[in-house]
Order: sequence, then structure tokens, then C-alpha cells
Amino acid sequence: MEKIPEIYIVSDSVGETAESVAKATIAQFDEDIEITRIPFVRHTEQIKRIVQDASESGAMICHTLVSMELRETFERLAKNAGVAYVDILGPMLKTLETITTTKPKLKPGMIHRL
Repeated sequence: MEKIPEIYIVSDSVGETAESVAKATIAQFDEDIEITRIPFVRHTEQIKRIVQDASESGAMICHTLVSMELRETFERLAKNAGVAYVDILGPMLKTLETITTTKPKLKPGMIHRL
């Protein structure tokens, strides 16, 4: 039996944002793709385990980590392990910062406080 492709949804909050993006993307494919949500990731050790698991299972990862340190750690570990990944918030934060007069708060879960 052929293995079903898998996406790990990694978030420093509940993971709804990344899961919505993943589901919108998956809808473009005529194939079953499994989603595994991994919420409340706040430490490097968690990222190490997640990247290792994804490497072993052949999963890709999409994340919405707001911490610059965690995003950089994630990128380094994923690249070193050859794990496909998408940083959903990082590029948006960086670009939005160029047209605003303030810095991002970089606090997890802010969307739930709107």
C-alpha cells in the first residue's frame, strides 16, 4: 500500500492559521493528504523532535512560529535534515514591517485576542 503524504502543522499557539492554509492548499490536489497538528511549540527541543519525526516519516512541515529565534532554529534544523517546510508567517511579518512604523509583537496567539 502506498503511503499517504503528510503535513505537520506546527504552531506556537493552537495551529488554526497554518491548518487553514494547509487545507486550502490540499484542496488543489486530487489526493488524500494527512494533517497532523502540533500546537504550543515554544522550545528548541520540541522543534528538534518534530523535525526528526518528519524526516523519518517523509512528512513536510508548515509552521506559524512568531519567535525569530524559533523560526531560525527551525529553518536550520529542517534544512540540515532535508525536510521540506514552509514558514507561513515569517515572510509576511518581515514584509509588513517594511511598510509600518511599528515592530511586530512576536507573541503567540495574538489572532485569538482580536
